[in-house]
Amino acid sequence: MTNEADKLNLWIAFMNMESQFGTQETLEECVKGALEVNDRQKVYLQLIQIYRASGKLDFVEEIFKKLCKKYHTVVNIWSSYIEFLFEMAESDDAENFTPAKTIL
Repeated sequence: MTNEADKLNLWIAFMNMESQFGTQETLEECVKGALEVNDRQKVYLQLIQIYRASGKLDFVEEIFKKLCKKYHTVVNIWSSYIEFLFEMAESDDAENFTPAKTIL
């Protein structure tokens, strides 16, 4: 494939299917494959959306920590992370979610 957007879309579809019908291990293997051939930041941001949709909020925070550490100058990542933390603090899911004591 030569079109990067098409390649990313196929991997996103694959990750969505693994999230819905596979196990956590198969999803992690799929993510590893996607990271090898796509822009890592885009893959991680999509993975955050997949985890949020499936209610796996603890995984979301781990990914945000990785992104903030690697892309510490990208304001959009930091603002998305802060929005996520505020949403979790205000939502009913906050009972099941305990944010880390430190950001990094």
